[in-house]
Amino acid sequence: MESARTSRCLWRCAWRESVQLELIQPLDEYSDYARHLKEHGEGHIHHISILTDNQAFRETMAERGIASVMKGHVAGVETFEYFDTGRELGVKVEIHDLES
Repeated sequence: MESARTSRCLWRCAWRESVQLELIQPLDEYSDYARHLKEHGEGHIHHISILTDNQAFRETMAERGIASVMKGHVAGVETFEYFDTGRELGVKVEIHDLES
């Protein structure tokens, strides 16, 4: 994983029952979102998010050699982490650690 760097994006979220849709627009060229958009173009899914036992998931990813490619923090809400499952699933996988 690269060293930490702050990046900017515009983020909007919509819920329908238990499904959340995020629309993310990168506002700089530094974020993983911007790199993904440059590589794949518009209309390609960047990631899916799953609810799981995060520690077990991290251990499974490490055992399979799947790297964590981005971590972030939303103050007062959560930390999140993306794993590069593109070869296995065609998209990255995101997990969340909610703050209490």
